[in-house]
Amino acid sequence: MGTNGQVTFTSGYTSLGWNDDFEVDGNFTIIPLLAGYRQNFNSFYVEPQSGLGIYNFRMEFIGESESDSESAFTWAVGLGSVINQAFDIGFRYQSASKDGDELNHFGLRLGYNFSLDGRAQ
Repeated sequence: MGTNGQVTFTSGYTSLGWNDDFEVDGNFTIIPLLAGYRQNFNSFYVEPQSGLGIYNFRMEFIGESESDSESAFTWAVGLGSVINQAFDIGFRYQSASKDGDELNHFGLRLGYNFSLDGRAQ
């Protein structure tokens, strides 16, 4: 792909939890499995991606528990910058949709890049 662009694969783990005064506890987790392409410009990059997201939900209310797990088409787009060819800081928008429902969120990306073939980047 050259130095201006790379094929990418991203995975991660996001957990959102809550606990309130009405005996309701729960959490929601997201595991994205996304492939994409990163286009590098002078001091920043743009990275569209698409793939599969795994979404888990668990809630407890007065001793009763319920959980669900679904997978859905997921896409994302990110803007960011790589510092010293290793540290990655960026802003990301991610969206999932299934059966007419959508889940969208923004996030801050902090990462470390490494080469799979052992060569310096």
